[in-house]
Amino acid sequence: MFDSNFSRMFNNNFNISEALTSLYVTASEVSYITQGDRELIKLTLLQDDLKEEEYRIINRLLYSIRRGWIKLVDDVQSTLVFDQPRRFLRVLDSVA
Repeated sequence: MFDSNFSRMFNNNFNISEALTSLYVTASEVSYITQGDRELIKLTLLQDDLKEEEYRIINRLLYSIRRGWIKLVDDVQSTLVFDQPRRFLRVLDSVA
């Protein structure tokens, strides 16, 4: 699956706590997580040296998913079009 170089890079150059905190805040705002976000959670859980705070953030995300507050999506663009049309239109208006 992933080679040892990737694991070393993930451990040395990546702040897991900041990434999880950012993921939690973003997911709470937009009400979904993507496949990439799920991969981040999976890779984080495979680490040996997780802090209690990181476990709590993951548990909060999983609880929100179980309750239906956060959805799992494969494609962000389809989510913008179908689940949040008003936000998507505001983004289009700001770009134009």
